[in-house]
Amino acid sequence: PDSYYLKALYLDALRVIDVLRLRSDLDCGGVGIIGKGLGAAAAVFAAAHSPRVRALVLDTPSFCYLPLNQNHSTSDTAREINEYIAAHRTRKSAVKKNLTYFDALNFSDMIDVPVMATVGFKDTLSPPQCVFALFNHLICDKTIEVYPDEGNSAGGENQFRKSVAWLKKNLG
Repeated sequence: PDSYYLKALYLDALRVIDVLRLRSDLDCGGVGIIGKGLGAAAAVFAAAHSPRVRALVLDTPSFCYLPLNQNHSTSDTAREINEYIAAHRTRKSAVKKNLTYFDALNFSDMIDVPVMATVGFKDTLSPPQCVFALFNHLICDKTIEVYPDEGNSAGGENQFRKSVAWLKKNLG
């Protein structure tokens, strides 16, 4: 896992919060994060490891509940992982073990800030079963916006405006 791309991505998400703190033109007493897809998984990691995060929006999160995600997601990430496993069958168990370290579910019970999530029932990139697995695993104050007739866009611009308003309210 030391050279794994997701490790760098997750740590970068955490570092951004520290960089924001150094900006004199910003009040970073409390940080809100909106993460979409894989960015939502990184946001979960960052919120779990930084006391500066005060609110979190998870817009159609991916890379959660990986045993199911790898079998149902049509995302490029899932495809690349499945192709790698198919080409390196002898490494299958090691690859799957390494991936579990980065499953957003592993960090979700460390979240103690309000969370808004979104899910589209027709989403093939972030399967709804995986989004609900993450959402149900959260033990914080949480809400979910459900879009039965939509896919990964799950509310689109309207939802984005709703998410920003929700963040402003929760950041006080």
